[in-house]
Amino acid sequence: MSSPRPTDRYTSPAIFFHWAIFLLVALAYLAIEIRGPRGSDSRAFWTSVHFWAGTLVLVLAVPRLLWRLWAGAPPEITGNRLLTFVSRAAHLALYVFIFAQPLLGMLMVNAGGRPVNLAWVNLSFTLIGARAALAQGRP
Repeated sequence: MSSPRPTDRYTSPAIFFHWAIFLLVALAYLAIEIRGPRGSDSRAFWTSVHFWAGTLVLVLAVPRLLWRLWAGAPPEITGNRLLTFVSRAAHLALYVFIFAQPLLGMLMVNAGGRPVNLAWVNLSFTLIGARAALAQGRP
C-alpha cells in the first residue's frame, strides 16, 4: 500500500463524496421533518426517502474513508496550534457522525421490532433483534 499523497487541494473523488454525503444528510433531515401524520401516504413516502438517504450516507462513508486514507488530504496550514487541533477534532467528529448516525437509526428501528425497509427495491434488513421495552415505547 502506498503512502498518502497530499496535494494542494482535495481530489475530485473527495469533493464528490463530501457533497454527496452533505446532500444526503440534508435530505434525510428534511424527509423526517416533513413526513406527515401517522398512517398517511406522505409519511410512508418520506420515511422511505429518509431510510434511503441514511443508508446511502453509510454506503458512501466507506469509500469516502478509504479514499481519504489512500489519497490523503491537502497539507494543513501551519500557524495556530489550537486551530489545527480544533479543525482535526471537528473533522474526526464529522467522520464519526457519518458512520454513527445511520447505524444508530437502523438499530433504533430494529430495536423497535421492525426491519429497515428500503422501498422500491423490496429490500429489508435487521441488524439486531427487537427489544420488548422499546417496541412498546418504554425506555
